[in-house]
Amino acid sequence: MRRTERLKALKVARESTPGMYADGKGLYLQVQAGGNGISKSWLYRYFDPARGRERYMGLGSYPTTSLVDAREKAAEQGRLRERGIDPIAHRDTQRAAQRLANAKAMTFDQCRDAYIASHRSGWRSAKHAGEWLKTLKTYVTPVFGNLPVQSIDVALVTKALEPIWSTKPETAGRIRGRIETVLDWAGARKLRQGENPARWRGHLDKLLPSRKKLRKIKPVKHLAALPYGELDAFMSELHQRPGVSARALEFAILTVARTAEVLGAPMVRGRSAGQGVDDSCRTDEGQPGASCPVIRCRRCRSNAHGEGPAECFRISRRPAGCARSYGAMALSGPHGKIRHHGARLPLDLSGLGGRAHEFSAGGGRSGACPYGRR
Repeated sequence: MRRTERLKALKVARESTPGMYADGKGLYLQVQAGGNGISKSWLYRYFDPARGRERYMGLGSYPTTSLVDAREKAAEQGRLRERGIDPIAHRDTQRAAQRLANAKAMTFDQCRDAYIASHRSGWRSAKHAGEWLKTLKTYVTPVFGNLPVQSIDVALVTKALEPIWSTKPETAGRIRGRIETVLDWAGARKLRQGENPARWRGHLDKLLPSRKKLRKIKPVKHLAALPYGELDAFMSELHQRPGVSARALEFAILTVARTAEVLGAPMVRGRSAGQGVDDSCRTDEGQPGASCPVIRCRRCRSNAHGEGPAECFRISRRPAGCARSYGAMALSGPHGKIRHHGARLPLDLSGLGGRAHEFSAGGGRSGACPYGRR
């Protein structure tokens, strides 16, 4: 019978002669001399019948792995061989499975960034992607951003939403939807399983009051808007004011465009239309070739004309002799020219591009929102 446990802890610690030192049951201490001095490690030696030769499997370095630990690891490999399992093949399989599990164990923040990166090109506005990232970083990352996406449950989602659900219901609602979208993305990528804990019906609706109920308890305070009856006087006053800001505000009122659309509207020269020049680009004196602002479909939220440079709105001064109304401007769209004579356009007084203080009408209201007229 072969002798086992031949090595002693003191001998292992003191041994400095390079070589292989057997302990028994396939366990060996390997001592090597290198540029950094003497190094020691543990090996498990066994015969592989499939290859027809001996193989050595590393069990760890000394002293990180003690003599007692090395014997336990060698015994474990011996039990695998008794079951007909190759120890090295078994170890490689386990490592591959662990690498796969680590790859799948993405955190919520990693999934968030991957979702935004894969969908950013389909969003019309860079601001939209910025709002996604900002809101999730502010309210979600501190709660479970660094946790594996598989471990996120209803309790964690509610923990992130509850502090702002009653005080900022609109923001909280958007964040809930964004959490749900990211978790759906993770589920489609097989990074998590089970129900989506951010889903409203059947999950959060049992734990949080609906935003509709919250609005009844705490009504939404709308921003001020100009009364419709004061619109004529305001537009007349606005038309008398010089400068780009006044013209931009006129353009925004007549087209009901958003601020970004107005600020990004290019100036286009008059073009031939049939046998003459497009009347939407003439000067007050009726001279062709004047520049006028145009909103392209690609700048608008809904692309009614599909892809391409089609115009949603074009606005310019009317030719000489035409009656002036609302700043003597004319609006033309995809269905022809529209003359605005008292169209119902509720108006705000904030102005465009941070120039709110320059405009007032009637009682001198200010501090209104640009979207008050929409």
